[in-house]
Amino acid sequence: MVKPSQLRLRERNIVFYKASVLLALGDRRSLQDAEMKLVRFFTHKLAERSVSTLFFENRLAVTFDNWSLYIYLNSEPEVLKESQEIASTFAHNHPDRAVIATCKSRFEISSDSDPSMAHFNDYILVVEQLSELPGAFVFEHATQEFM
Repeated sequence: MVKPSQLRLRERNIVFYKASVLLALGDRRSLQDAEMKLVRFFTHKLAERSVSTLFFENRLAVTFDNWSLYIYLNSEPEVLKESQEIASTFAHNHPDRAVIATCKSRFEISSDSDPSMAHFNDYILVVEQLSELPGAFVFEHATQEFM
């Protein structure tokens, strides 16, 4: 189950979401791939809601009403080292542990604050859609687990 990354800070009304989608296919995966998948899904699934996407710098913002999730494609050299560390520390029982250790890029997902957790389902839906991309492995930072 996906949990909000900062749930333990809820008493201070600070709730935001954070996950990484490790990409086994590396740089062949792009923000445009993510945007196309999300637009297709939300246009069909949530036609009654205002959902928009916008590229800025090297990020994709997915906005639901006045709240946004941000997706950054990170292909910096340290991603491979961090993937190896994540695989060795948190993927002991994951069937694709060896593949996870070879990921050289990832989508980094963060969000605006969501103190009432009104957009938790939006976060879940975005993460689920990105997890369906071939070669994608979702790591949730708060639980330190793969989804």
